[in-house]
Amino acid sequence: MRGSRPGERRGGRQKGTPNKKTALTQAAIAARAANENLSPLDLMLAIMRDPHVALVTRVKMALRALPLLHTKLKTADSRNNAPTATTEAGAKHPDLMPLDFLLSVMRHPKTPATLRIKMALATQPYIHPRKSNRPTPPVAAPRYRHGFEVEPALAKKLRNEIARLGQLRRRRNPRPEDQKTVQKLHQKIEAKIATLQCPCPSRYSVEDAARDKQTLARLWRRRRSRAKLAAREDCESACKKDPFSG
Repeated sequence: MRGSRPGERRGGRQKGTPNKKTALTQAAIAARAANENLSPLDLMLAIMRDPHVALVTRVKMALRALPLLHTKLKTADSRNNAPTATTEAGAKHPDLMPLDFLLSVMRHPKTPATLRIKMALATQPYIHPRKSNRPTPPVAAPRYRHGFEVEPALAKKLRNEIARLGQLRRRRNPRPEDQKTVQKLHQKIEAKIATLQCPCPSRYSVEDAARDKQTLARLWRRRRSRAKLAAREDCESACKKDPFSG
């Protein structure tokens, strides 16, 4: 092997290759030129997607944008934020997302072990939900002091059928088949009401009825506003509705 001749380059950065600072500046200028209304998030994504920018800088931008574009999985969450396809860290992709990029860096064979571990810790909450050891408590039928009990499943079916009947009655332009649906709902409702046990008159006073009516009104307002009821509240709204309505 001979030595290099005067002016001959055998290694290092090729002539014309921008350094880290120049590449970062060019990426920021290109992002501004592509979008006049550039936001901070758009700038971070543009730098992350530019393969000419240093990998350390791209990873830093991806980590900052990760919680803004992806949701951590909660316990027993059925959603999956994992990418559908593997993206190479050095490839230029206009729609590359932070989670995809960080996973590609973690899976690249030339990624250092320390950086690979850092990427695994950063992306783990977005890929794997936490596992809870707490058993789910069963929703039992509420016990009242008025001398009766209601099965939650039956009460919920009855509650839904009565709500459906009310919707059909409030229609301004009823359809021809609505009359048959109303008749079927009446039959189902009457059959379920016949199986219910009425509260004991000596234990259920007018004050109890007024108090339960206020509770039901509050729960139904929350249901109409599409607010999510807790399991106990949903069971209470169903079990109290029909035994107290008559």
